[in-house]
Amino acid sequence: MVFLSLTAIGAFTIFVHIALSGAQEQLNDACPIPPIYASPSQLHYTHVTALDAVLCNLVEFFKIGLLPVNQAYTVHFLAGITPVALVFLIEGTRSDRSRAVIALLFGCLYQTISAAMASSLFWLVAVLAMASGKRGRAPLTQAEAESVFMAISIGYILPTLAFIASHDEYAIAYWQFFPIYMSILQHLWLQIRPATVGPAYHTTRMALITTIIISASVHISFVIAHWSSSPVMGFIQWWPSFWIPDPQSTTVESAVYHLLQWDAIVWYASTILGLVFLADSISDAMTMIFFAPIGSIVLSPGGYVALLAIYREWRLTERAKAGTIAAGKKKE
Repeated sequence: MVFLSLTAIGAFTIFVHIALSGAQEQLNDACPIPPIYASPSQLHYTHVTALDAVLCNLVEFFKIGLLPVNQAYTVHFLAGITPVALVFLIEGTRSDRSRAVIALLFGCLYQTISAAMASSLFWLVAVLAMASGKRGRAPLTQAEAESVFMAISIGYILPTLAFIASHDEYAIAYWQFFPIYMSILQHLWLQIRPATVGPAYHTTRMALITTIIISASVHISFVIAHWSSSPVMGFIQWWPSFWIPDPQSTTVESAVYHLLQWDAIVWYASTILGLVFLADSISDAMTMIFFAPIGSIVLSPGGYVALLAIYREWRLTERAKAGTIAAGKKKE
């Protein structure tokens, strides 16, 4: 029920807000249909008219996100994707996962229907799958851990750096396909890498720590740059309104910032709650919830997600080792 509620909140704060605040009309000005290719964002990205129309809106949205007034938070948002996307990959790579837990599918969804809605649906499926069949408890093998590390490094981080550094329309458009890049890279690595057995906790941990460093460093820079004499009041003022922005006073720049805020809030909340629901015990779950505020402040919300994922992988690895030892004693 909680994940369905978060999905509904994501739909309301993204699609309803953008439509009724007038922001969608402003974005459509740069991407008219049928296309006339008169604006910098309306280009022949793929030469598929329908796909190019979608890409035009996404490119225009992120170009506005990279304007000076929004750039700091957009970079913060993009850095926060790194650990969450890696967690999606890890859960979608487990050998005993449910067939419905497909990282590529949900990755494409969070590039189209928003990260907020896609993440909530992903964790709904993952939690239900584990609750019904205890699936999703196999730690990654060495080959699998290497594949997710490579996928996030080359498939996401490099295109994102090109996107931020260049501000180029083509770089922004082709960045949208990063879930496909990650899936292809992971598949190719698993094809050429000899199969391995046994947990690879240290490699998985290294990949997650890398994403913590990325997310936390950008987060700390953002917080320092926007630090106020009253941090609590500053946070309250930053928190976006749940109600539809006033069309009379809403600019396209403020609308993009507002949507990125809600996309991130629901996305992080659903991911943290998803990992809480996958905890081994009530005490573990309560501890995760208790430390969520301070962990999100110190490490960034994405960094805290990665920290929870490290703990989950450690627990799964210890359980797998204990099972191997028990099986060996039984044979004796």
